[in-house]
Amino acid sequence: MGHHLCEILSESYLEWRVIGTFYSSPGAEASRFQEIPMDLQDEEQISAALKQFQPSVIVHTAANSSPLFCEQNPSDVLAINRPSLLLTLIRRWLPSAIFVLFSSDQVYSGIPPHDSYTEADQPTPINVYGHSKVAAEQLVADSPQDSLILRPSLIFGPAFVRPDGKKKHCFLDVLQEAADTGNRLSLFEDEWRNPIHVVDIAAVVGKTLEIAIANTKESEKVPMKLLFNLGGAAAYSRWEMGLTICGEKKENEECAHFDRCRQEDQVQQVRRPADLRMSSAKAEAYLGRALHDAVRLHLNTPST
Repeated sequence: MGHHLCEILSESYLEWRVIGTFYSSPGAEASRFQEIPMDLQDEEQISAALKQFQPSVIVHTAANSSPLFCEQNPSDVLAINRPSLLLTLIRRWLPSAIFVLFSSDQVYSGIPPHDSYTEADQPTPINVYGHSKVAAEQLVADSPQDSLILRPSLIFGPAFVRPDGKKKHCFLDVLQEAADTGNRLSLFEDEWRNPIHVVDIAAVVGKTLEIAIANTKESEKVPMKLLFNLGGAAAYSRWEMGLTICGEKKENEECAHFDRCRQEDQVQQVRRPADLRMSSAKAEAYLGRALHDAVRLHLNTPST
């Protein structure tokens, strides 16, 4: 997500200087923005970067997001997902900077029945990953920094290309590859998300920062503390995503490439939220337009 966000913002806002960071793998060499190495547990490295570049906005997308890794390494996960050192150093060196936190829809329990989640619903995570994101949200909410907290759903977008040419694909591309190669997959029919496309995430971030940066120039600045759900226009189960890949239209038709299964029938190493359908009306109102159906948008966007 972070690399694509930098790419899109650097293209859309030519007056902004975008600096990306990486821990182990930089993006492709043809990136339109500068990238620097960053260890979020290295105080000297963080301080040096903040003092050198003097950013007016810091966007935190880094996370340990593997649910199993999170369950097995809760302390290590909290050190990255809850960026306490980073926020401490931002307050020290750049107290007026705006902080953007990428949280997750997994702050919600996803235990049905419930209406589509809104930002007014209290977080009730059911796994370590979700708890780490709630802890991060609380840290940012309590910070004096102007802030934007985003709770994205399953994220779709172009493959992430590493300098060695290897690609990291989103879930839809994994399904497409399985369909093309005849590799049958079992897909949950009772696990629901509102997938979001990277172009919509970048649009919300860009619009919010435009307004916030303009606000900092006003004589009577209004503090900014925003929280947005970020889910696309349509909700899908994993099975319905597979049906869409196959070109099927009816839920009760069998797909030639995938098998349906139920989450509740599986023995799971980590509890997974089942129903994370959400409303993004607040973000849409701020953006001034509706968010896309991320599945349709991704499938209709030529791959590069």
